[in-house]
Amino acid sequence: MVRIEWLSPSSSPAILDSARSLFLAYGDFLRGSGEHSGFRFDRLEQEAVDLPAAYEANHGAVLVAVVDDLSVGCIAFREFRGCAEQDCCEVKRLFVLPEYRGSAIGLQLATAALELAGRKGYKSAYLDTEPLVMEAAHRTYLKAGFVEYDRRGAGLASVSFLRKSLI
Repeated sequence: MVRIEWLSPSSSPAILDSARSLFLAYGDFLRGSGEHSGFRFDRLEQEAVDLPAAYEANHGAVLVAVVDDLSVGCIAFREFRGCAEQDCCEVKRLFVLPEYRGSAIGLQLATAALELAGRKGYKSAYLDTEPLVMEAAHRTYLKAGFVEYDRRGAGLASVSFLRKSLI
């Protein structure tokens, strides 16, 4: 059975450490999948060290999926400051360990994150992903109700921009 936990500074050290490991595994996955123009691995590594502070400080959260006391997946969201609309968040870092993929854990994480974002007052959620590299994550986001939109001037042909209304 999968349990979704919302990280806080008072979360158990084991859960915080495993969430950090998941963030770093996400980075390793990206490094191994090719060139990611503009991706800041140093920021990701700092986020992992500071979890969950970087998200909480920006009106967001980090959630982890736990199976038998092992954290097997993560997702995060925070305020999207570059958004033209009011009250929108940015969803980031969806990652599920390879041996747990295909069991809808990613969809459970995405659904839980979107529900929490809505409870925090966000009206819409945005994200970007690379469908060729992150095919499973892209499919998961579409199953969660995200739709693609054209982000003019983004200049990254391999990146797909997605959004979802939370109201």
